[in-house]
Amino acid sequence: MSEKRQKNQTIPQKRLGTFSLTDFFVLGFGAVSMLSWFLSGYRETALFGYEDWHMGLVTQILLVCWYLAVRAFVGKGEGKLLMYSAGGACFLVSLIAILNRCGLDPLGEYGGMAEWEWNRKNLLSTIGNSNWLCCYLAVSVPILIWFFWYTEGKWRIAAFVGALTGIAAIFLQGSEAGFAALSAMFLVLLLISLRNMQKLIHFVDTLLIIPLFWSFFSIFRIRLIMPNDLAIDQIFYSGWWVVLFLGLAMTDLLLRNLIKHGIDITENGKFAGIARIIICFVLVAAAALVWMCQVSDSFWNSLGAPGILRFRKEWGSYRGELWQITLQAFQRAWIVDKIFGAGPDCFAPYVYDRIGITIFVPGQWQDAIYANAHNEWLTMLLNEGIAGLFFYAGIFVTAFVRVCRRMRT
Repeated sequence: MSEKRQKNQTIPQKRLGTFSLTDFFVLGFGAVSMLSWFLSGYRETALFGYEDWHMGLVTQILLVCWYLAVRAFVGKGEGKLLMYSAGGACFLVSLIAILNRCGLDPLGEYGGMAEWEWNRKNLLSTIGNSNWLCCYLAVSVPILIWFFWYTEGKWRIAAFVGALTGIAAIFLQGSEAGFAALSAMFLVLLLISLRNMQKLIHFVDTLLIIPLFWSFFSIFRIRLIMPNDLAIDQIFYSGWWVVLFLGLAMTDLLLRNLIKHGIDITENGKFAGIARIIICFVLVAAAALVWMCQVSDSFWNSLGAPGILRFRKEWGSYRGELWQITLQAFQRAWIVDKIFGAGPDCFAPYVYDRIGITIFVPGQWQDAIYANAHNEWLTMLLNEGIAGLFFYAGIFVTAFVRVCRRMRT
């Protein structure tokens, strides 16, 4: 047997030989999902999922198998192909979403719909509900942003177009939660840019995309079809983006000038330490602001805005009430259901039938049957219990920690 052939045969073994903490949580989640299905009083629903939702045991196990397949057989080259494919898909979805928001319909999905209809204002032709699009963008746009932050040379222009399209889609998709998701993306990007001067400059370049996007829409006054509850025109046509652009541009020039003169502020780690202290201070201040808004609307109103940070039943199109009901259902659940849940994707039958809670949301959705809590973590808590939530959250936490550690090397 040749040396090359022996080397090729050892590659899968090496990939399978290292058992990570993330693997443990993925396998644990699969085991809890099967146990939750077995103990469920709604096994038929729990197997394939609720009608039109299909997030039952079969889907959960397929996701676990997909993770294991990618982990075992995807090497460096195949991993790049997956990243490029995911980034390309996100770019196309984002581009079509932007065109939809500008009143264009390249796929011909809105034929016969008047502009004032709810479906025309809130549904995107490639992804459905604008909130679903927001969730998709929250996990896929970071790929486009990363490409621009990481790329050097001739491909940087293409990466810029991709990042600009993804960021624009987040601003235009119609859910204010997208702004929070974008803020989290840039916060993580900043944290992994603090140890390298060139990457810090790339971070500032990436952040410059935001005022560039706003300036483009503000200058050309592009007509938008937006949900009525998002007063985006007031943001578009204000001048705040000019101040942000000038500040970031001056910072970019300053950092480049320091490199030109051989000065590296990230070399000894002091800059990273100071930046982390500032970030922690800002996060604590933000948490204090949110807490003060729970006490009274007067504080937030004093800043000249409504109490959108006050978590009440009306918050988020009555998602606040739905979350409260979910917690009530969990509190009323039996001890076994608290630990292992009602069964995969059994939110609706459990809440409506066993617990006997009526969910009433005024307006368009007052007669709707809710198949989930519109909150990933609360939905998992009720469907697969404390055990399921523990392993599910562990997947993301351990994966995030591993990625951060690799970025430091």
